[in-house]
Amino acid sequence: MQDHQEKIQTYLNAQKYNQALQLINKNLKIKFDFDLLNYRAVIYLIQSKYDAALSELNELLKISPNNSNILCNIGIAYNGKKDYTKAITFFNKCLSIDPNLTEAYLNLSESFYQNFDYVLSLETLKKLNLKNANIERSYQLMASCYREINDFENHHQSLLFATKINPGNFLNYYHLGFSFIWKKEIDLAVKSFQHSFDLNNSYTPCLYQINKIKKFRSDSNFFTTLTSQITNHNLSPDSKAYLQLTLSDIYYEEQNYTNFFKYLHSANKIKNNSISGYQRDTLKLDLIQKFFSFVYDNQIKYDPPDFTPIFILGMPRSGSSIIEQSLSQTDEVYAAGEIPIIHEKFSNLLHSFNPKTFMIDEITAIRNQYLHLLNSFPKKRFVIDKLPLNFFWIGFIHLIFPNAIFIHTQRKKVDTCMSLYRTFFADGVLNFSYKIEHIDSFFNTYLSCMEFWRSFTHINIYDIDYANFINSPSKVLSDLFKNLNLNYSSQFLNFSDSNRPVKTASLLQVQGGIQKFSYPKWDLFQDEINSFLS
Repeated sequence: MQDHQEKIQTYLNAQKYNQALQLINKNLKIKFDFDLLNYRAVIYLIQSKYDAALSELNELLKISPNNSNILCNIGIAYNGKKDYTKAITFFNKCLSIDPNLTEAYLNLSESFYQNFDYVLSLETLKKLNLKNANIERSYQLMASCYREINDFENHHQSLLFATKINPGNFLNYYHLGFSFIWKKEIDLAVKSFQHSFDLNNSYTPCLYQINKIKKFRSDSNFFTTLTSQITNHNLSPDSKAYLQLTLSDIYYEEQNYTNFFKYLHSANKIKNNSISGYQRDTLKLDLIQKFFSFVYDNQIKYDPPDFTPIFILGMPRSGSSIIEQSLSQTDEVYAAGEIPIIHEKFSNLLHSFNPKTFMIDEITAIRNQYLHLLNSFPKKRFVIDKLPLNFFWIGFIHLIFPNAIFIHTQRKKVDTCMSLYRTFFADGVLNFSYKIEHIDSFFNTYLSCMEFWRSFTHINIYDIDYANFINSPSKVLSDLFKNLNLNYSSQFLNFSDSNRPVKTASLLQVQGGIQKFSYPKWDLFQDEINSFLS
């Protein structure tokens, strides 16, 4: 048996999971063995086969109901299925039996984090740190939590702790680079990104971020470093994509549009092929309409909260960040950033929608979870949520927050679509943005959604045109502040003294203040981006 376990472990170390399973199954046919069954469950977890893993683990739990490792693995399986409530339950059971199991603390924290309960996630990690203050992953998770509740100083300090524990982890320095940008210490940001690349010269996102700051030319040593990476066979698909995207940015600045499009198309093709794919029908407008009509007809009524939520929404890359930054200059407004709760939870609810089942409890739970998160933030008269994709849920938001204000930022189609096509987002976010046809389809869905919500005349949507804002920022902002019954000052146009970091792809643009950009005459490139021009 010992020989079999050693061979199985060898397969696992080599990531030869099918061979390991074959050996396990062969031996289980001869004789039942608890450890072999546990090995099989672990392999299923690694392969993200969570239902199969749960089937095995529940059998093991019957045999050994107080086995902390089995309870922890069941929690991991439920976490993989995004059933965070059950995951949290099993991690807590595990810790009640073995209060020193590091893995359980980390996974419990992850479940709280994925369920948007950043405060409990932090509390869990602080308990772990009291037991062992030298766990790198603990500080990485703490940094993520602090980032979500906009505590940027503790975010920064947590990353520094992680780098001290493991100075050889390039990802710690990569994330630290963004933290330095938020702190407006740009030289240190560049050094951090460069150090990350020095630790792992196959991780080209570092070079992309450096170029976003420094704006190199094709006759620079930096460009030579970039082109030398083209033959680096150790690059992951993601790093290959970032390499091509960085080259496209350099050629764009030099107005070499032939090479700009060449490398831009190549970057997006690699990126699109490397993700699980974008299902253009994931959020069907007709289903949203049916779902809303059902909820609206049942007349769910909620009292307004003791603050006024402002939702800045529209297509991504249409100016939401700069409007948020402008509004947050006044002490009466708190900018919470992009809060994913409403979009994620209503998307899940839409997919499970059944007209025969009234979903008031689920909708109330979304409202309560959203308010619970907002309790983590300073109390202000207005709180801004600038997640653009909330445009899908305007009617639902109006139902659960009847005093909500909607600010719709809009921008010329070709500029919006090209900005999306030129930007890489966090993994799993905006997966439609790596293919021209998908961007065009999404844009049309957005237009249809806005038309649908405008048909409800009791929902007030305040429109801001990005071009008008850039050309006449003071007039646009003064009108907006007047509409919100807020006092406007021309000083709000100066972001240089603002301590409010931007956590999205717009961070460097917003820090640069309100600028007029000169775009190419995109209609000259109809063969490249035809559908964006329609």
